[in-house]
Amino acid sequence: LGQPGRRGALRGHGSPFGGRGDGHGDHPRAAHGRAEPSATDEARGGLEVGAVERGEAREREADVCGGTGRQHVRGTAAGERAGWRPSLIFSPMLVETGQPLLISNLDMAETIDAAENDETVAFFEWFPAARKTFKIKTAVRMNASFPYVSPSTALPTEPYLRVVDAGYYDNYGIDAAVAYLSREPIQKWLLENCSGVGLLEIRAFPSPGLPEAGPKPWSRALQWLTTPMQAIFAARSSTMTFRNRQSFGRQRQIFGALSRDPDFLRQFRFEVNSQTSLSWYMPKEELDEMRTVLESHEISSRLAELRHWWQAPPPAP
Repeated sequence: LGQPGRRGALRGHGSPFGGRGDGHGDHPRAAHGRAEPSATDEARGGLEVGAVERGEAREREADVCGGTGRQHVRGTAAGERAGWRPSLIFSPMLVETGQPLLISNLDMAETIDAAENDETVAFFEWFPAARKTFKIKTAVRMNASFPYVSPSTALPTEPYLRVVDAGYYDNYGIDAAVAYLSREPIQKWLLENCSGVGLLEIRAFPSPGLPEAGPKPWSRALQWLTTPMQAIFAARSSTMTFRNRQSFGRQRQIFGALSRDPDFLRQFRFEVNSQTSLSWYMPKEELDEMRTVLESHEISSRLAELRHWWQAPPPAP
């Protein structure tokens, strides 16, 4: 989110936010690719119920509901370049390597440092021809494929690679945003065209904290069995949080030094502190509970903080 500054927000020709349009050749590993991916190609794995498994049914639902999901990823590029449409970065994880697979109209290939070339993968570098046909609903499905709930998807490569939910690597999306902001061309453009950058983090669940009460006697009797898995899940969540916090803190210091404004890069976090399931289907009572949370003092205070920062005049050069 670019704060309006000397020359306006994220808009204008020649900015690094528009992407290249078409791929310039194959990624070194794209020689394994057979064809551009499609909704059916990516629906290989998983338990099928009848003729349609849950992931494919999810994509078909997007056709019924209409909206942005039916568009090709490339179809939103013009609005992104003009500055009125947000740029999306999908980052599902490759099962075989643990790498985030970055899908976006933004030129993710050029934002990956040579030293980090093996840490992430740019989807359209592997499948440049897919820019014209790859749909947003398919990217959403790949980004939210959680095995046992919905099947993993598979890329049409030899051998084929499996893709799962982005939350396996980064459940909050901060890594992809901070990695993009860390690139020198992006930093240069932002400093020249904006008076600040706001990172909005919207969390579906509240941050974990210490329990309010100790375990029940029967629970303590099972701790020899539950402790290992509980520790693994806690470490997974805390590792993501610590990594996000450290990487954002480094970028905040860099932008502060370059702009001479310690608040040039700000983070605003909104959490849904409720007992809602946030599943594919939400009962009316859970939806009402979420609306109540959105009207809470905590959310209102954070919105007021964001509004104050947004409307504040830029510091004198």
